[in-house]
Amino acid sequence: RTCAALRRNGFHSLRTVEARLKEFYVASVELPVPPTDLPVVLSEEASSIEKVRLANGGVLTPNQLEERADLLGQKRKGDEQESEPEPKKVLCARPFAQMRGHSAFLTFATR
Repeated sequence: RTCAALRRNGFHSLRTVEARLKEFYVASVELPVPPTDLPVVLSEEASSIEKVRLANGGVLTPNQLEERADLLGQKRKGDEQESEPEPKKVLCARPFAQMRGHSAFLTFATR
């Protein structure tokens, strides 16, 4: 009825928009940290032995093999931080399944 009355009074380009109050459920959610595929970082001593091994075509002396096994058995750089990272807390909002309330209609027109 409103649109018809506006047209009778010389308005054109009518546009009606529904405005509705929408409630959201807001909660803090813990999300797991995605795994990272970072390369393993060797200690400087292990890195130097690996360089020697690669320079010699993959061959090491028995003493170097023993030293390499000892070094690779030790903790590598960053192994202290290999425990599971703590989940990140984020604020999450989602609409309620049922919306209660009423709609409001806004009509725009040009004269």
